[in-house]
Amino acid sequence: ILTGREEHSIPYMVGIIKHKHLLCAGTFIKQNWVLTAAHSKPVRHFLTRYLDQQPFSKPIHSSELFFFYQLHIMATKLKINVLPLPNSTHDLKAGTMCIVKGWGTTSKRRRFKKFRAINVTIIDRNICNDKKHYNFHPFVTMKMVCAGDKNSRKDLCVGDGGGPLICSGKQRGIVSFVKKCDHPENPGIYTQLTDTYISWIKTMIDENSH
Repeated sequence: ILTGREEHSIPYMVGIIKHKHLLCAGTFIKQNWVLTAAHSKPVRHFLTRYLDQQPFSKPIHSSELFFFYQLHIMATKLKINVLPLPNSTHDLKAGTMCIVKGWGTTSKRRRFKKFRAINVTIIDRNICNDKKHYNFHPFVTMKMVCAGDKNSRKDLCVGDGGGPLICSGKQRGIVSFVKKCDHPENPGIYTQLTDTYISWIKTMIDENSH
């Protein structure tokens, strides 16, 4: 998170670490269940379930995929809150103010060990896809959103993947990627939690919680 504010005591956030290196972030969406990005591959022996199934019958862009994990929580006194999923999954409109949180890089060369957050604004897909921005590489679809702050250096960076896009107190998306840190013409790209995703998440929890 570039130029973000430091945050404290966020018990729904998860840092996914392998060999002492941060892979990405995730969020508790229910007790023992963590939602994160597909490119996160934690060490499997920490997991009691590793669900990489997808609610699709045909391949789609990799930025839209995510993995869904059930972790075995060893510490009975561990205090965990959950980040609620949306009741309504209407499309996020341009101009909507949201928050992004994570432990990722705070400059082009520096990783930060403290948790940080930034405010971002949802950007119209037509703008994200135009020649001044991503120019359809990748194509920002209806299952994706882009968000940023054109008036400052606030942005995603390496290590923020898998973290939440929080709008009105609900998790509305998952950090997917940013092409270049600190480049307003390349705002952060997020998987948008659509009805299809939410339905699949609830089904997976119901089928694998017994």
